[in-house]
Amino acid sequence: RNKEFDNIASKMELGVFRSFRDRSITKKDTSVTGQIRVLKSRNIASNTIVSINGYDCYIDSVNNLAVGDYLNKSNCVLVPNLTYYPRACFLPKNCICDGSVAILETKDEGIVVSEEDLAYYGTKEFSDFYRIARNRGTRSLNIDNNSVYFFGLLKNK
Repeated sequence: RNKEFDNIASKMELGVFRSFRDRSITKKDTSVTGQIRVLKSRNIASNTIVSINGYDCYIDSVNNLAVGDYLNKSNCVLVPNLTYYPRACFLPKNCICDGSVAILETKDEGIVVSEEDLAYYGTKEFSDFYRIARNRGTRSLNIDNNSVYFFGLLKNK
């Protein structure tokens, strides 16, 4: 930690999210067509979803998948797992994600996440903050209920 870290932390309300990842979806479960799009880490951009030819995949049913609970649920935020290039977007309708993406939900349903909040995660300032928060580690950058603490919301929007 340093003074910059503390200054950035003071601009955010930290500890507002809990995270979820479903690691049960594998390549053998997906196909190039289907009813429900399965988003992966490279599909996540700042405030948007990108399509990637040959990378995008689908499934027809979320039966027996824990991530199915998030299908068409509002106010869910997607963040790629294992990255120092943080970025986020809202979970679109008719989509779920595999284990390379964490789904963030606010701990308090009354908290509203804005596109401005999500755009902030893609800034150099937040990226530098997050690197320090994760001790500049290179081995375990998993988004979990401990590390998601640092994905705060801006206090003064």
